[in-house]
Amino acid sequence: METDYTCLHPNIVNFIYKGSGRTVTHEEVAKFLNISKLEAKIEHLSFFNKKWSAMINSSVFKYYWLNERSMMMNIFNRKEELGYKSSSEDCFYFETKLMEQNIKDLTGMGIDVLYCFDCLYSNKANQKTVKEVMDRNAKLFGINTKIN
Repeated sequence: METDYTCLHPNIVNFIYKGSGRTVTHEEVAKFLNISKLEAKIEHLSFFNKKWSAMINSSVFKYYWLNERSMMMNIFNRKEELGYKSSSEDCFYFETKLMEQNIKDLTGMGIDVLYCFDCLYSNKANQKTVKEVMDRNAKLFGINTKIN
């Protein structure tokens, strides 16, 4: 069974770059911008990894500019200082640390999992425990996300 985080990258970015701390969802962004949830979800896969000029032209930029201006300026400054890939590197580093902790905790409990991006695969009998561990660790890491 697959257990994954919902809208993980936007919520990691919100934490790293000192956003409001509110949980961001694909649904919320889509509703605000009057676009489909699928469009918001697809755009979130690459939005924070883009050059600033490409971010400005993104369908989700307006949401973040109007609702997370301070966070966006922190991202802009980071990209200017260290290059546009720096935000992607920051996000990936944080994501892998989170997933590493999930795997350590679960394997320590005798639960085998398979890691793929922001989700873990386990047998159905362990899914509830996997969800609980992933949720707990996201909170411990300071990331306001939900588990699918």
